[in-house]
Formats: sequence, C-alpha cells, structure tokens
Amino acid sequence: MQMRYRRRRNKAAALMLTVTLGLFGSACSADDSGGDSAQEFTYWSMWQEKEPQAKVLAKALADFEKESGIKVKVEWQGRDNVTKLLAALRTDNVPDLIDQQYFTVSNAIVKNDQFKDLSDVHKMEIPGESKTVRQVIPKKYDQFTTAANGAQFLIPYEVIGYSIWYNAKTLPDVASNPPKTWQEFTDVLAKSKASGRNPIALDGDIAGYAEFWTATALARTLGTGGFYKLVSDKQASGWDNADVRNALAAIADLAKQGYFIPGYDSSKFPAIQTKWAQNQADFLYMGSWAPTETETLAAPGFEYRSFNFPMLGNDDSLPASVIGFAIPKSAGHAEEAQKFIAHFLHKERLSKISSEANNLTPRSDVEVPKQLADVNALLQEKNLSKITDGVLGDFSDFDKKVFQPLNLKLMTGKVTPDEFIAQITTGQRDFWAGHHS
Repeated sequence: MQMRYRRRRNKAAALMLTVTLGLFGSACSADDSGGDSAQEFTYWSMWQEKEPQAKVLAKALADFEKESGIKVKVEWQGRDNVTKLLAALRTDNVPDLIDQQYFTVSNAIVKNDQFKDLSDVHKMEIPGESKTVRQVIPKKYDQFTTAANGAQFLIPYEVIGYSIWYNAKTLPDVASNPPKTWQEFTDVLAKSKASGRNPIALDGDIAGYAEFWTATALARTLGTGGFYKLVSDKQASGWDNADVRNALAAIADLAKQGYFIPGYDSSKFPAIQTKWAQNQADFLYMGSWAPTETETLAAPGFEYRSFNFPMLGNDDSLPASVIGFAIPKSAGHAEEAQKFIAHFLHKERLSKISSEANNLTPRSDVEVPKQLADVNALLQEKNLSKITDGVLGDFSDFDKKVFQPLNLKLMTGKVTPDEFIAQITTGQRDFWAGHHS
C-alpha cells in the first residue's frame, strides 16, 4: 500500500529487523574510529514489514551490508515513524535515517531546523553506476525536497502523481478522448448519471481525499500557488473573489447534481473505493497508489487508466508528491546513512519499487508498471505542482483544523459556496490571530 493522509488502523508494535546476523555482538559506538566494517546506522521506516516497499528495501539493505560492511538496524515503524521521531529528538535515541512523504518530513523537522542538509548526496556517485545521484534525480522534483534556505531535506525514491482513475474497459469513450476542461468533465459526469451509473467515488471520512478535489480546483482556477497564497494571508482577504467562488461552486455542484456515489458522506474507508474498483462508480481522484491498493478487489479485467484533473482556468500542472529519505540533524551516523541512499538509487535496486511494489520512481530510465502508464506520462510531460498546492505541507494545522472540516460541509451540501467563504474567512483570521506568526 502507498502513503496516504489517513492514519493506519494497524497499531501493532513496530517490528525490528536486524539485517545482519551477529549485529548485537558487533555494534559500535558513535565515536568508533574503525573502518567501514565496524560502522552501522539505524533506519526507522514508514513501511510495515509485509508491505511491498519494505520487502524491496529489506533486500537492498541486506545487499548494502554485504557490499559495504556497514551494519543496519531497521525498524518497520509504519506511518507513525515521524511521530516517534519527534518524541525521540528529545532523547539520545535518534535514528540516522527515516523516510516519509515530503510534507510529513517538512512539517516535522524542516521548520525547526532538525534536518541534515543532503545537498552533498547529490554529488555522490551511485555505487556500480558511473552516475551521480543528481544525474538520476530530475530537478523537477526539487520543489518537493528543498527548504526555504535552499538546503535539501529529502532525497526522493518514489514519486506520486494524482489523477482521475477509471476503468477503460467500461468507459472506452473516455479512454479515447479523456476530458481536459471542467465543462468536458461535467458533461461526462452528466452522461454517466443519465445512464444510471454513479459518476464519482469518494470515501468522505478521509478528509484529505475530499480536500484533493477542492484544493486542486482552486489551484486550477487561481494558478499554481493560488490556494497557498489564499491560506497564507493572515487577513484572509482573498476568499471573497469571483474566481474563488467559481471554483467552490464547481465542487459544490458535484454534490448538488448527485454525482457522488450514495453513501460517500457516511462511509467507512475503503468501502467506496472498493465499490469503484468493482465498477459501481466511474471515477476516483487518487494518487498513483490506487491500482495497487484496489487490484485484489477489482472487477475481473479492470483496465486502470487515468487523466489529469480537468482545467477550470489555464493551469494544467500535475498535482504530485514524493516519498524519500531524510536524516535528522542529530543523527550520529549520517555518513553511513547517506551511503545507503546512494546505494538504493542504483537503477537495478530502485526499479523494484516499480516492478515489485508497482509504484513510480524519480528515475526516468526505470520501466513503469502498465497500470501507471498514463500518470507516468503526465509526470514526464506536465509541470508539477504540490498536492493541495503545498498547503498540507506548510500549513498542516490550519488545513486539518479549519479547511478540511469546512470543505467536507461544502462537498456534502451542508454549506453553500457563499457560506463557505464567510466561515473560512472568519476561521482563517481567528486561526492566524491565535498563532502570532
């Protein structure tokens, strides 16, 4: 499964895997001055041990130990790894390496300057390849991994594109002519409903999934960075605006026209997503993990295709994100951790994120899973923008406490666009007044 906004339900204790036999007898201290054979580092992973990405990483870690002599202690923490890191920063038990989606890392250790600048990793040669890390990580992903001061806080190994998914087997007309504008899209939705189908699947209990729709509509209408600018204004003066109102009205109209599948506002994830995979709804706006997450429940012969979120203005960037490695500033074995990052980005090792975990990587020379061909083409062709226009990354508290609850009301028909604007204007002013920043 891929990274998502929701919390994992499985609260099982983190499993620790000692990748090398005999580790406990040969662990070294931080000031050990021996050669590589006496070195080690600790890695707290966002994956759980049975997830495909964990299996790919475990194999790469074992290979790294064998080739470098550096021992690795990995804990398969799951999605709470950064929460645990924040607690650990006040102790001596700080991991040397973590991985997570870029905005989770940004919220946790970038603003408080608790990260190590990984700019030097870009210059490192990938063992076994005559290429540097910089040469295989396109600069288009730097917007996700660069701090305000230009430092690199993340080295990506997985890329997520967000697109509107459908089954080409049941919607051949969409496959031959995907809608590009909002009008074209709503024409398709109207046709879907008129023929007795449910146009859109949405698990409304996942506030982040609902936010994808409205945040992208605002960014499409205002241009990349427009939603971000709205939210960062402490006077909240930009909401009462015709373009903003048009974007909100477009989203509100989806509910008004009955385009969401019945139960979307009261379901428990993944009930609605599963219904989509079983052809009970036509479209799902989701990250590129959607096929992997639904394939075991999908209708026979389901043909995964996707298209970019339609334009409401001139913006047709692809909302995207990255998952990557970060190193806490107080890590005692940062150098060893950096060596593993370079090791993992080798084409042969990294390609298993695609071939075995069925996800996308930042390397353009890695073969792409068939079901991700459309979204990968968008990643290569389009300008990239941050999912939720970067709001979740920089204004997480506002997003979760103010925007998301109001957005759910808008998307379930409980408030009109005008009521939304009035309430978020007040809520945003109050929020910033209470934060003094």
